Amino acid sequence: MNTRIRPHSIAPSKETVRAIICYKSYPNQPQVSHAGLGVSALNNVRVLRKEGFWSDVWPTPSSAAIATMVDQEQSASHRDGKVPISHMIISAPWVATPDLTNIIHGRTEVDWAMCSHSNVGFLQADPRAIQYLREDGELAESAVNFTLATNSKRLQGWWQQAYHQAMTLLPNLYDLDDHFPHHSPWTPGTLLKIGCFGAVRPLKNHIAAAGAAVEIANRMRAECEFWINSGRTETGGATPLSAVREILSGLSNIRLCEYPWSSWAAFRSQVRAMHLLIQTSYTESFNMVTADGVSEGVPSVTSEAIDWVPNNWKVPVDDVNAVASAGIALLHDPSATASGFQALQNHNRQALASWTNFLLKGANA
Repeated sequence: MNTRIRPHSIAPSKETVRAIICYKSYPNQPQVSHAGLGVSALNNVRVLRKEGFWSDVWPTPSSAAIATMVDQEQSASHRDGKVPISHMIISAPWVATPDLTNIIHGRTEVDWAMCSHSNVGFLQADPRAIQYLREDGELAESAVNFTLATNSKRLQGWWQQAYHQAMTLLPNLYDLDDHFPHHSPWTPGTLLKIGCFGAVRPLKNHIAAAGAAVEIANRMRAECEFWINSGRTETGGATPLSAVREILSGLSNIRLCEYPWSSWAAFRSQVRAMHLLIQTSYTESFNMVTADGVSEGVPSVTSEAIDWVPNNWKVPVDDVNAVASAGIALLHDPSATASGFQALQNHNRQALASWTNFLLKGANA
């Protein structure tokens, strides 16, 4: 038999890969946090395309829409002689298991994956997601074309030990421009801008970032702006937002600036205006904001949960003095931008190897 007409699942090669990453869209609420999955998918696809893998991003409002879109695209591909879809990666466990079962069993020519977007700790924000993941793990054991996946190596390791089920690692990729980012460092006597962006949730630990910003402003004898996102608080988010406002209230040398949710391009521009980011999350699987900062030449103080950054960017999550000290060191470190860029490049290389192994089933490209 001519191997060129055999399905990708039997004879995998780069030429037979056509991967779709789909995420749940909210047409009436374009700025909800789940749109961040769209940004993640966009970066994944950009990197995969540069490596020669045909891939696309699909925003999808429902599980029924996934099935319809796949069927329509497969029919068009067969009609027009194009490569059919070989892989469907669903970002985050939001599809109910009975619906997912019907979808994958009716489309066995496609390799499906449900990819969790968080580490273990963050799953507390959505117990239903835990339910779906556990059910999907059982589904993967009974299907030939379905894989349970995650973007977090820590979740993968825990899951396989806890439930004795395979879990594929598909880490976030981040599309870096070929040129090295240039950024104007902060100089004494000028306004210092510190950002702590992302969804306002307790696990993001905005209060430690705000406390560190106060200490940095005092120790540096600087006028300071502390920037956060606003306009949408999520589960439990009203409390940390109120706490941040209170911790900065009435101080003469620092003021709170609340930046409304915006497009990714506009957000990147805002990040570019910062001198330092603080992302001391209690739990993470990647942290897109830190990567945005790297791409714009802005270093970040992070918790140890963001494990791909340079070691001198990481601090104990509950030590605000350490956060402030690390921030001051980065503001004075002329190599901070370069080391962050190198760290993200290293992460991309490792992550791409995992994606390549998944898309080609371990076969040579």
